[in-house]
Amino acid sequence: MQNLFSHQHAKSTWLTMRVRAGEIKTVLVVETDLTLDENDKGYHRAALTEMLEALAEFLARNKHIDSADIEMIRPASPSHGRGPRFDPLCVHHILKGF
Repeated sequence: MQNLFSHQHAKSTWLTMRVRAGEIKTVLVVETDLTLDENDKGYHRAALTEMLEALAEFLARNKHIDSADIEMIRPASPSHGRGPRFDPLCVHHILKGF
């Protein structure tokens, strides 16, 4: 992981490219431990706002990065335990008893 953007709620960061017809953009992906849905029980508006402001300042200083995507870290699947991502297309989750 590159961890380009440093913040207490930015748990990992990396650059990726977004390619659309006629354009290529550099995007910073930020994984956070904060809940992004204001309707969720664990939502902390002040903490998220503070991280977003810090991220906006980071982007202003790093003109080569066009935008940022923020993703909430998802808990590991208890059946896999191999990392933070749950793959809904994994055969184990589609076929019962596999």
